[in-house]
Amino acid sequence: MSQDNGPLWDDLNAAVDNQRLESETLEALDKRLAQYPADVAAWRRRGSILVALQRYEEALETFGHAISLDSEDAWIWSNYADMLEKLQRADEALDAYRRAITIRPRFAVAWEHLSVAFRRRERYREALAAADRALAIEPTSAHAWNARGAALHDLHRRAEAFKAWKWAVALEPDFAIAWFNLGEAYRGRRRNWKALSAYHRALTLDPHYARAWLGQAEALSARRRFDEAIASFDHALQLEGKLARAWHGKGIALQKRGRYDAALEAFARALASDARNPEVWNSQGAVLLRLHRDQEALDSFERASVLAPDNADAWYGQYRALSRLGREAEANAAIERAGRLRFAEVLHRNRR
Repeated sequence: MSQDNGPLWDDLNAAVDNQRLESETLEALDKRLAQYPADVAAWRRRGSILVALQRYEEALETFGHAISLDSEDAWIWSNYADMLEKLQRADEALDAYRRAITIRPRFAVAWEHLSVAFRRRERYREALAAADRALAIEPTSAHAWNARGAALHDLHRRAEAFKAWKWAVALEPDFAIAWFNLGEAYRGRRRNWKALSAYHRALTLDPHYARAWLGQAEALSARRRFDEAIASFDHALQLEGKLARAWHGKGIALQKRGRYDAALEAFARALASDARNPEVWNSQGAVLLRLHRDQEALDSFERASVLAPDNADAWYGQYRALSRLGREAEANAAIERAGRLRFAEVLHRNRR
């Protein structure tokens, strides 16, 4: 059956046309700068085009040259910081953002970007403070509300984070990242039908958003719509082939559909990307038990318990495998350990 690829080719042609236009503009700017090397506005424009072309090292150099011509331009400092952040030059990026807001204290975008930078460094309270500074300046900034939600989420203030993301999508309905975050928040509340709606909005806006495909797949799995979940996991993996969480989730969905060999292949791919995740070892062990590959199952559960000694599922899996292998004394020890851990988990939940 043939398939109409019209919209896909339209998108590709538009991207090529935009890139050609930007390259032509860049060439014109270079000619101007050869004649007027002190034209700061031209250097700023050149940097912006290089960012659009994803030529970040050159953009950094261009913004740096612009700063040498005008060191009091907050916009240039903020863009310079963005490039440092892209290139993972963390301390320099923070210093550049601070320079931008020192020059222009009411620069909301720089405060919002600083919030994102703090969050990447797990400095969540500072991230929240920076997002709040952005909102004090520009209370209708969807991006600042999104940054605030992310910081609140990381501080385990989930209800406030949810409200922040609701504000973000209300202010900017075409904001794919905020819709994704809202989907994650709904899923955290086990409102998977609402999560699916939010992920769908994110993917309508950005079909290449791998994490949104992953979130949608996990929500579909939670709704026991496993075939649709597998298709969504595949979309995520087409975009990011080493996404361990997607391989793991796909493996679980395949297991639920009784496709055990395919599930094992998916778990192997997950472990190739992240061999230190005990849950993947547990999942692999459970499928191996299904296939009566008891020694291999035991090996998987043991690996899980080495990585996470307090993981009750790993010890319970060992009990099942050891029982089948006729190693009763070890099986009894494993089930006792699993029982103690499970009781501790229940006690901990009840105390929260």
